[in-house]
Amino acid sequence: HASEGNALTMRRLLLISFVLLTPLHLLAQPAANNIPRLTADETVTGTVSGDVSAQLYGFNARAGDLVSATMTSNDDALDAFLILLDGQGAVIAANDDRDTDTLDAALLDVEISTTGSYLLLATTFENLDEFLTLNAPQPLTYTLTASGFTDDPDNPLQIETTALTLGEPVEIESTTPQPATYLTFDATPGDMRDISVRRVTGSDPLLYVFDPTGARVAFDDDDDTSRTFTVDAAVYGLEIPEDGSYLVLATDTFFYNAP
Repeated sequence: HASEGNALTMRRLLLISFVLLTPLHLLAQPAANNIPRLTADETVTGTVSGDVSAQLYGFNARAGDLVSATMTSNDDALDAFLILLDGQGAVIAANDDRDTDTLDAALLDVEISTTGSYLLLATTFENLDEFLTLNAPQPLTYTLTASGFTDDPDNPLQIETTALTLGEPVEIESTTPQPATYLTFDATPGDMRDISVRRVTGSDPLLYVFDPTGARVAFDDDDDTSRTFTVDAAVYGLEIPEDGSYLVLATDTFFYNAP
């Protein structure tokens, strides 16, 4: 795919700085979201439909575990894409097509170097960022299976997040080893939220917003409302669908090329 040519650009990047602005009232929320917890060797079913074009899943793993995951399309129109991140925002592995004969995605025997919590992002190639999205996704289903990790179900997911507070900008760094930053805010149904990421140096910011169930409900690459060209990312007028803690992922457009 076209994105593969950007891998060198991402690897050459030493430091990216963003300022995340919260012009509307975002409440601090230190706790991680209620992201669906994966059980080793169990198969789950997901749907790509409308605004929900990506889904987060979580699990704990121990150093030395060899983790595998497969995302299999139930429809020929779904071009699966898997990204494995750790609890601090580092991209551990990513895959688009597991081989030349399929659009299914697979991560095979990925060695875990550090004991901790991990997030698996299941999406499609067309929905990695706004630039690639040509049409609104139709309801498409997939199955996801992960294995090889040693998880204690009584041990909650530990994701390092920064709580957004009322009107206070947060300066964050995005580097090649750790391209993503997780931030959280509390909201109730009917609330409207504006969130924007402004670059300070280098980079092309990308913004994902996930609801309390780990479903991505909004994302943006370039702020189309700007009167001049900008690579800054912004989500305006996001209507909150349900009560709970929302997870914001702020990163670089081609962050999945980091591993």
